[in-house]
Amino acid sequence: MITMNANLILRIIRKPSINLIFWLLILMTGSAWSAPPVTNAIEGTAAEDMVESETTTPDATADKTPEPPPDPTAILPAECKKLATVKLRADKPPAAAAAAATTGTETNTPPAPTKGAVVRMYELMNSTPLWLKNSTVTPQATALLKYLAQADTKALTPAAYVGVDWINLLQTSTPGPQRVCRDLALSTTVMRYISDMRVGQVDPRTLGFVLDFSAKQLDLATFVLQLSNSQNIAADLDALEPKSRPYRHILDQISPKQTPTDPKPPTPFTLTRRVVRPGEPYDQAAQLAEYLKTLGDLPKDFDTGTLNNTYTDALVTGVKKLQQRRGLSVDGVIGPNTMANINNPQAKNARQKATGKTLQRLLIALERWRWMPDDLGDQAIMINIPAFRLYALERDDSGWYRTALEMNVIVGKTGSRYRTPLVHSRLKTIEFTPYWNVPTSILRREMYKIIKSNPGYVASRNYEVVRSDGTRVPVNSGALAGLWNGTLRLRQKPGGRNVLGEAKFIFPNKFAVYLHGTQSKGLFARANRALSHGCIRLQNPARLATHLLNGQEGWDQSKVNSVIAKKTHQFTPLAKSVPIYLNYETTVLQPNGRLAYYPDIYGYDKPLGNALEQAAKNKPVVDVEVQPVADNAPAQ
Repeated sequence: MITMNANLILRIIRKPSINLIFWLLILMTGSAWSAPPVTNAIEGTAAEDMVESETTTPDATADKTPEPPPDPTAILPAECKKLATVKLRADKPPAAAAAAATTGTETNTPPAPTKGAVVRMYELMNSTPLWLKNSTVTPQATALLKYLAQADTKALTPAAYVGVDWINLLQTSTPGPQRVCRDLALSTTVMRYISDMRVGQVDPRTLGFVLDFSAKQLDLATFVLQLSNSQNIAADLDALEPKSRPYRHILDQISPKQTPTDPKPPTPFTLTRRVVRPGEPYDQAAQLAEYLKTLGDLPKDFDTGTLNNTYTDALVTGVKKLQQRRGLSVDGVIGPNTMANINNPQAKNARQKATGKTLQRLLIALERWRWMPDDLGDQAIMINIPAFRLYALERDDSGWYRTALEMNVIVGKTGSRYRTPLVHSRLKTIEFTPYWNVPTSILRREMYKIIKSNPGYVASRNYEVVRSDGTRVPVNSGALAGLWNGTLRLRQKPGGRNVLGEAKFIFPNKFAVYLHGTQSKGLFARANRALSHGCIRLQNPARLATHLLNGQEGWDQSKVNSVIAKKTHQFTPLAKSVPIYLNYETTVLQPNGRLAYYPDIYGYDKPLGNALEQAAKNKPVVDVEVQPVADNAPAQ
């Protein structure tokens, strides 16, 4: 048998004159020699260096796989493990834990994962149940279960939270891990309820929307620990409910609150015609006014002698207040429904619950408002995509917002690649008389062939080909190649023919969309204005610019008009950025109490409705098989 140094053999076989002889010799002698690993047989100097350094002691840690970070859920008993799978999007870990989880080091060790709310809750319990004392549920647990059983008043499904006999599960649990984990299961259910109520039952990311909930998140574990000692469970949980007025109004349509029953009128009112409208004769006007005064819907000092048997504007105001209180259509018209309700308040003293398709639309609208922040900012720009409408909002004295400006807009086409995305951001800059940098996708699909066949098209439409630094490039075959592969870009110069019109409104977002003007003003007359490539075209950019720059030093309407008229390209940062929300609301509750429906142009309602139906089937996560509570079971 031939024995040879592997490094020497490797050098020998590189010589062509010896290579063939060497291998024949190996075969003839039946050598048991085995070649070095293929990874070392590399052509060129790198391999030679590897051979020469054979005797060098390798770094034992160079290729060592870093240890995986510890699993935060490892501390949970086996009975608690599946609780850690519950999604709690309203949770915000404490600042220290979040910082530790995101601060990297210079070693190969990955940052430790953030401890979820369930793990933190388990640590805060310190192996002691929160809802059970001396084998009996606490008064706080009783109040909590009563509250969760009324989840339908928040348009949630009670069975998702009290679909098991919690009292029995807790009180019959054996001391140790089982008791602790069942107690933790109730805490987890409370945290899920808070998350569902506060930021929605459906994660918008599962539907393709990336929205920021950070302003509405809280340390759920710490909150529930405090809740377990609360003297007013209902008030503490209600305080976490969304605060926006649209949310409250829509919820009232779904789950109306009972209002105190008004007394019946001394003498029933009658109608001599089908309806009584404002300004028409009504011989019981004075009696109706007296009745409304007793209800507080008209001032007590209201002079009924001024009515002259006429349904005056003052009386209309009182009737509208009554209609609003009793959940009727607030139109001021006295028709059969209003008259029947006036004569018999007990028959219908609250808005009736919505049902069927109307209910589903309202639930979808409510979920979308749960995705919204409670505070929109002192002023905000809101665009409702299916309504093709922009609203400039300003905070008013009522605690909500007034519409300071509104206008028609054009949004993205219905094809998936062109849809205007849902975005929450802050509008920061106005670009007057802007350039239009043509997106590569539009260039390739719609313009490349035209330019290739007619290079003069570029100049004729006021375009230019430029490098990244703005240097112009002649339109030739090299420029065409650069445009296709993205090393060059096509842009339209500012001016009257620019497709972005007078101004562009810029806000950070990953979709590269913005608001801008347009040369095609006639399109705003169309009913269906889903016509753009994704950006939002404004009917009147100058008005929006004036609104946003109002109060900023050196700016007013005349300055805006002057800048636009001069057609000079300039960037104007806003002194204070303004929140902007690109929303998708197909069901809107109007100020008069009526619902407005907009077409579901992108087909987003159905998947969200389906997801809500699935969420309604959720059950508490416990260590035993969930058995539904009987319909006739006593309230917990």
